[in-house]
Order: sequence, then C-alpha cells, then structure tokens
Amino acid sequence: MKITDGVFRSFRVARTFRQNSQKVNCVDFSPDGEHAISSSDDDCIVLYDIREGKPKGTLYSKKYGVDLIRYTHGDTQTVVYSSNKLDDTIRYLSLTDNQYIRYFPGHTARVIALSMSPVDDTFISGSLDKTIRIWDLRAPNCQGLTNPLGKPVCSFDPDGLIFAAGVESQAIKLYDLRAFDKGPFASFETKFNRACDLTGVKFSNDGKQILISTNGGIIRVLNAFNGSVLHTFSGYNNSKGISLEACFTPDSQFVMIGSEDGRVHVWSTESGMKVAVLDGKHSGPINTLQFNPRYMTFASACTNMWKGSYLLSERSEDTHLDLVLPAFVLSALYLVTLATSELKEFLARARGGAIRIMKIVIRNEELVLDSYREPAYSWDKDYDQFLLPLLTPQEPCYILYRLDSQNAQGHEWIFIAWSPDQSPVRQKMVYAATRATLKKEFGGGHIKDEMFGTVEDDLCFQGYLRHMSSCCSPAPLTAAEQELQRIRVTEDKVVWDERRRIGTPTARARVTMEFGLDKRAQTLQGLAFPLQEEAKRALQQLKQRRINYIQLRLDVEKETIELVHTKPTETHELPYRIPSDSPRYHFFIFKHSHQGQRQEALVFIYSMPGYTCSIKERMLYSSCKNRLLDEVEKDYQLEVTKKMEIDNGDGLTEDYLYEEVHPMEHALKQAFAKPRGPGGKRGNKRLIKGAGENGEES
Repeated sequence: MKITDGVFRSFRVARTFRQNSQKVNCVDFSPDGEHAISSSDDDCIVLYDIREGKPKGTLYSKKYGVDLIRYTHGDTQTVVYSSNKLDDTIRYLSLTDNQYIRYFPGHTARVIALSMSPVDDTFISGSLDKTIRIWDLRAPNCQGLTNPLGKPVCSFDPDGLIFAAGVESQAIKLYDLRAFDKGPFASFETKFNRACDLTGVKFSNDGKQILISTNGGIIRVLNAFNGSVLHTFSGYNNSKGISLEACFTPDSQFVMIGSEDGRVHVWSTESGMKVAVLDGKHSGPINTLQFNPRYMTFASACTNMWKGSYLLSERSEDTHLDLVLPAFVLSALYLVTLATSELKEFLARARGGAIRIMKIVIRNEELVLDSYREPAYSWDKDYDQFLLPLLTPQEPCYILYRLDSQNAQGHEWIFIAWSPDQSPVRQKMVYAATRATLKKEFGGGHIKDEMFGTVEDDLCFQGYLRHMSSCCSPAPLTAAEQELQRIRVTEDKVVWDERRRIGTPTARARVTMEFGLDKRAQTLQGLAFPLQEEAKRALQQLKQRRINYIQLRLDVEKETIELVHTKPTETHELPYRIPSDSPRYHFFIFKHSHQGQRQEALVFIYSMPGYTCSIKERMLYSSCKNRLLDEVEKDYQLEVTKKMEIDNGDGLTEDYLYEEVHPMEHALKQAFAKPRGPGGKRGNKRLIKGAGENGEES
C-alpha cells in the first residue's frame, strides 16, 4: 500500500511497552525491519520481535551505560553503541551471547551521532570533542578523522559513498568517504532566523534530500545536490530546546518529528503542507522517532518512560508483518488475527485434495471459513465458475484455489487476496496485515502462486493467465539497469566499428579485449566523454611538438570534451592560463634543464577552482579525467610525465614544476657500520672449529 495523506491520518497506537524505568535514548530497526532495539538511561538494551509484537529479551550495560545504538549492516545479531558512563568508547556487541566483540576508543567527549554504512562494515561517529571519526567493524583503530570545527552531527547517504556533517547551526558539509582527508567537496550554509543548534542530519532514501533537525522548533529539507532550501517546517512545540529526532518515510515523500506535547507531526515533502498530527497519548516529549525500513510501522519513544514510549504502525498489502513493534507504545490499526480451531481443521482436510476452492474472511478479529466448493471439472474449467461469485464489491477476503498439479507436499494452490477499491481503508489494512498469518497456517509449501486484485479483471481466468505470463517475462529494469543496457549496446557497436576499421586479427582481438563492462579485470573506470575533432587535431599537433600547450573543457550538455585554445605558453605564463571560475584540463610541455641536459616533460594539470563550481561539474571532471589520460597515452602515444591537481595557478612556478617532475631522492643515512678488518691477513673462513677452541681442553 502506498503511503498517502489519508493513510497517515488513519494510524493508531497498537502497543505500549513499559520495559524501561528511565528515559529511552534511542530506537533502531534492523535492516530487514523484523527486529528492533532500544537503549535507555537505566542501562537497559531491550530487544523486540516485530512479527510477534513483543519484547524478546533485555541486556544490561551497567558499567558503561548505553546512549545511541545501531544495528550493524546486514546483521540482526550485532549492534554498536555509544556509552554515557565511564568513558566515550564505542562498543561492538553480540546480542546472542551478550559479549563484546570489539572496542573503538578515540573520542574524548560524548558521542552525539552514530551512523552505519548501508553497504558495508563502515560506520561514522560525531562527538562533542568536535571530531568525526570513521571506523571499520573489523579493526579497533580509527580509520579516519576529520575536524569540522564545531559540534558535528553526521549521516551516510543511501549509497554509502558520501557522508553529511552538520556543524552547530552554521553549515552542512558533504564529504567523499574515499577522499575525506581533502575536506568537504560541498558546503551548504544553514541560516536560521532563531538561535538553535543542529541535532540531526539524514538523507532521504532516494538520496535527493537532506533533512536537518534542530532544537529550536524548526526542521528543514535541503536539495542534496545544490543545498537549496526545499522546505522549512515549524509549528510543533519545543519551547525547552530538547533534541527531538526527525525522520523521512522510506518512500521519501513525508517528514516526521515528535514534539514536546507528545504528538507526532507529519509534512509532505512534495507539497510542503502538514498532513497529519498523531496523538499517541505520550506523557512527555517524543525524543526518538524511527520509521520501519520495510513495513508501514514507526516507533516513537517518550522521555518520560514511566508512562511508556510508543510506536505507531500500519500494514500494507505486501507486508508480512503480523504485529508491530517495541520499546514504547507500539501503534497499529489492529491486533493479531488468528485462525479459529474449526478453520484449522478444515485447512488440514483441504490439503488432502477434496476441496477445489474456499473463501476465508475476518470476523471479530478471527479468521473464519465463509464458503467452499468441491471439484466439478478440471481446474481451468472450474476457475471462473467457482471464483467470480465469491468476489463481493465491498468486502475483502482470502481465496485458496486448488490446482490439479502436485508437488512433494501434495496438491498445489493459488493464494488470492481480494481487496476491492470500495472497501474501507481499515479493512484493507487488517487483511493486508493478516495475510502472512493465513499463509503460515495453511502451509507455504502448498502455495504455487499468489495473486492480489482490486477488480474482477485482475483475478478472472484471463487475469491469471496474464499474471503467469508476466511472471515468466523478464523482470522490469530499473533506471540504472536500463542505462547499463544502453551502454552495452553502444559498447558492442563501438567494438564492431573498431574491428571493421582495424584489419589485422591481432588488432581485432585487442579491440575486443579492451572494451566491455563485463570484463573480469575491469581496471578502467569512470566516464568517457568523446573528444571533439578540434581537440583530437590539437593532440596530434602536441605529439608532433608543433604546439606546447592545450586547454580542454567539458561540455556538460553535449557530453563531449572540447578544445578551448592552444596558445603558445612559456612557463612563467602558465599561471595566467588557469581560469579562476571554471575547471579545465591542461597539457603543457615543460622545457627545462636537468643534470646539464635539456629535457621536455609533458605535464597534465587538472584545475578545479575551489567550490565555485557545481557538484555535478566536480564529479564529471573527476570521473572523465582517467579515461581522457588513458586515451591520450594509448591512442596518441603521449607519455604524461606528471599528473597534477590544483585549485588555482598561483603556485605554478618553474621551480615547482621542476620539483614535481624531478622529485628529490632522499638517501637513507646508515646509522652505524661496523668497520672491516684488514684484508688478506685473516686467511680463509673455517667451517669446522678445531680442538681446543671455545675453551675446551685439547
């Protein structure tokens, strides 16, 4: 089910958990959405089972305390958490045996941000010691450190390649994880009209938006590419300046935050309008709020835990969640629906093959048998005659239809979920949430196919045939897969054209080996914009030494590399060839004298002037650089002696170029050398010692 304004307004509290005696500090869902964990000031780590909708265990950290806590990537049995007692070390804990796997020391003040990479074992932490540290679960030592000059909050992007750091109320800085030591590649100012500090930063799942939460009653959504302000939301109560957590929904369409008065406020990121205010009867401020990554469920935790923290939730049509979650109030629109004993007995009988079709409905929060029929003809002839009369226009139901085929467990069945458009939203959600329960009760091994329909055409015999046809057809491609397919088609054409152009079999084999996304050893990565004809002619002239300087630029719209100019350039003129407002590629023949001989060295200079360029330009120039250099060296046989990256031309002096082309060799000074004895007087070395040596009697 798609999350809409109406769906949000229909959320209700499902469960309230009072496992903690003091404030809940953090709640986190496992990556598969089926588990959750909470930490609190009473040193408790409480585990929850989403399917069962109940706590499944409590661990204690009495010595160190527990503050922020996160599941590790792809694992529901391990977590990392920060401490609020004794020290500021981060700990890696196994939930199965309550044993520490590893410690991560380094921070000297309280950790205020903890973010796991969505793709590997990397995680980052921000601390009041004004540092962000990068860690790997496999090593106890810090893998990287950056000083953002303020108290930082931080978070990974959905691809795990970039992390954002919010520094007090000044700026959001974006770092490339692979080159974080070079500083942020983008910085977005965050000016607020009231005094406040940043308390959280999060990327949306589509990577297009950044959510900033503050302690000043304001949250803001930025464009993740250029930093422009998309929305500023207020109108929720936070007069005491409490750190309140905000979050996106998994579809990136809504933003949520708790408030001081115990209510959850929801805005649409598309329209910028507030769409819901949900009252879970919290007795204190909601400081923690998390939406389940897989199911229509979210959890909110109250700072006043004697009253309980809570979770709101809902079910979607494709959800296998039978109940909701944890550490607080768990909210949902329904309770668990179970099968009656009569239905269980009938399901056992039906599995024997005596029944063709049965209709099951929910009444008084129980699964009950509504009607059934025995076989008359073959399954395809019985299909429309038996099934269509059972589909009522305003009431959802489940239908199990037996095929004539069998597997190792017996007859095979079609599981059909009927949810007509005219039926009430509450009924739809109850049926969606209970579907997994019925399938489990009947036995998933007997179910060959599943169908879901809202109109008769979806479920009639022709609809079933269309469903089977779509299941057998190739899966739809994502935008990235479609782009990859287009690249492969273009790639094949390039290979074919090159093989036709180059006549010898050896050359043809070389072309075939050098092209291809699917090569086992793919060493050439990045974008490959084609060179404009004028640029190609200039490179030929450079090879023939008819010119000594080339300046190239990327045409982002045409996706080509174009020639800017080839003005004759002396070394002292080179700094003035570097533009101060746009990136460029430069090839320069550096003529100089080395060890008494005149030499020429081809120098490649990639100039990128600070952060005046857009992020797109920075990424394109960086990605195209290696492919351009490879083409220059292979196709034009130009050997690049030195490759340089600069942000301005001020330092491009002759001495600087000379030192780059001919770096000084540092000889290692020998600390101590034992002097040799006089030669020719010691005789040959003996392998066997004679008698009387080593103090022995002869």
